Amino acid sequence: MIGGDRFAEALMAAVSDPAVRGLPVAGCVDQVVDAVDVLTRPDRARAVTAAALGLTT
Repeated sequence: MIGGDRFAEALMAAVSDPAVRGLPVAGCVDQVVDAVDVLTRPDRARAVTAAALGLTT
């Protein structure tokens, strides 16, 4: 989306929870992996997302 960063900035400015504000900005798990066996299993999708963000599961 052209100029999509302004929407992301507006949304982040509206977040009041400091724990959420401290998380890195990221897209969907399907931007990181294109494997059906991951995308159809929520536990695996969460693990990939956490690894991509440097978080623990």
